[in-house]
Amino acid sequence: MGLLSLQNQFGGQQQGQIQNQLNTEYQDFLNAQNYPYKQLGFMSDMLRGLPLTQQATAMYGQAPSMVQQVAGLGLTGKALGAFAKGGSVNERPAGLAELAIYRMGQD
Repeated sequence: MGLLSLQNQFGGQQQGQIQNQLNTEYQDFLNAQNYPYKQLGFMSDMLRGLPLTQQATAMYGQAPSMVQQVAGLGLTGKALGAFAKGGSVNERPAGLAELAIYRMGQD
């Protein structure tokens, strides 16, 4: 009676280990099969400027105001436009947002 119980317990442990190994190998197979699609999705997200991690993150700070967003967009546009032309950042307004900020400063 005790020997049969011991065999069942040992066999159950062995079966559990084999099943875990098979599950791991099957998941690895599925990951390898979907890897090109995941890589393509990652590259697509990178080109679109989306966050590259697939984990959700919480922002605890206050969201920037509309004025801060427009100012940041304008400064970025001005810097990129000037550097693309080989000039300095202080030449002239580069984009519509920067032009609006430039005109606000002259009023």
